[in-house]
Amino acid sequence: MHSVLGAAIMLVIAVGAYGAGAVAQAVGARQAEAHPDGSRGLFAILSHPASLLGLVFDLVAWVLSRLALHTLPLFTVNTVLAGSLAVTVLLSHRFLETALHRRELWAIGATVLGLVLVGLAADSSVAIEPTDTMRRLIIIFLPILACGGLLAVKEKLPPPVIGGCSGLAFGASALAARSITTADGILSLFREPLLWVMLGYAGVGVMLFTRGLERGSVGSVTAAMWAAEIVPASIIGFVWLGDTVRPGWGVAAFAGIGLTLFATAVLAVPADAAGARGPGTTEGTAAATMAMSFAPSTFASSRGPPPRRAAPP
Repeated sequence: MHSVLGAAIMLVIAVGAYGAGAVAQAVGARQAEAHPDGSRGLFAILSHPASLLGLVFDLVAWVLSRLALHTLPLFTVNTVLAGSLAVTVLLSHRFLETALHRRELWAIGATVLGLVLVGLAADSSVAIEPTDTMRRLIIIFLPILACGGLLAVKEKLPPPVIGGCSGLAFGASALAARSITTADGILSLFREPLLWVMLGYAGVGVMLFTRGLERGSVGSVTAAMWAAEIVPASIIGFVWLGDTVRPGWGVAAFAGIGLTLFATAVLAVPADAAGARGPGTTEGTAAATMAMSFAPSTFASSRGPPPRRAAPP
């Protein structure tokens, strides 16, 4: 009982950290120093102070969620973490000055309800020993996904597609973590190939998520990431890793997952994209507002001065 409660507390902290990290990374992606052609290098983005802060938030959330995977089913951990998008929307409203419409408030409420259902349906489980075939598939999929994600970035596919690739990477990282066992002691963990594969997937996920945020909105990229992370990994957890729900709570579990995914999709689409931020306000200046809230003397917008208003006739 205590282990389940501890895992639940870790998940709550991780939700807040992931939500804050997404907004901070969006600031770094937009405020990083641009190349002469207007593009931004990955190093410039990741080395920006706001991006570094976002990575710290992500690292804390990631470690806590990996620990929770050894107590709670994979579908529970991933679905609860998807609730961080609601935190992202609320923080965007506070720091990025985005409008918060009634439909988004309903979606946030639906997210909370879905997470409650998933949490109540969860049954503590212990990771079972994966088959050799599954372990090989998890390892082989890493370079395939990395190459596919880099190709999506190079071909300038829509940002949600890149966000979806990052979600697959994070989901695969969770599968690798769920499949790791420490039966031979903690020192044997460092000889476990899945540990390094798990870290590799996490690195690919961070890189692709950052690239998606460089050109896309926080909501759409983050929503695509969570959808791609939750569904495939949860199915694999049920079929091959022995994840279970409490007796009689199967319908509630699937309803909670579906409700959370639906609310996530709603939050990903602005209620009024044309006028949500008011006239003359762009995502760049909104990100600058968030950046200034961290350290006014450190951050500056890389998009140049605001456009001049036309002279009155």
